[in-house]
Amino acid sequence: YDARRRHPLLVLPDGDTDDADAAFARFAGDPAFADVLLLRPEIDALRDDRARFPDAGALASALTTVEVLRQALVVARLGFAVDPERVMMFGRGRAASLAALYAVTFPDDLAAVVLDTAPAGEVRDACLPMLRNLAGVTVRSLHARAASSSLVEARAMVEAARATGVDAALEPYGPDAAVGAS
Repeated sequence: YDARRRHPLLVLPDGDTDDADAAFARFAGDPAFADVLLLRPEIDALRDDRARFPDAGALASALTTVEVLRQALVVARLGFAVDPERVMMFGRGRAASLAALYAVTFPDDLAAVVLDTAPAGEVRDACLPMLRNLAGVTVRSLHARAASSSLVEARAMVEAARATGVDAALEPYGPDAAVGAS
């Protein structure tokens, strides 16, 4: 880390703690990310704090999580030499839903968001009305072909985002477990 120059920042939100831990380990061990600051706020550890998460409902909890993510990002920007033009968020599964919700809520905070096999229904319900907010954010949706039912919805979301002018792309990966899933 060299505080005299700005560094890209990759934010890895909680979704499933094992996935977030695995993603952090994967990025931390990849030489291509040697210059990238990694931020992994452990939000799941706070979910029982009723002062911070007063409503246990799914949407209220997701919105509170987005607020906690934003606070963590502010702290990272204040404490480290973060390049604001190279702030990215990556999430897999439930964390991808949170990353998508963050991106449509605070698009000016991110240069890019990468969603890996996001639960399509959650992303659609929370983000579809606000897709235009992503006009300045690069969106990449990675999706496991084995999750063929949600792959169809992921494709539809990417097409809807593109229709609003968003730089969005879908990249299916893995074996084609279902006919017509690609």
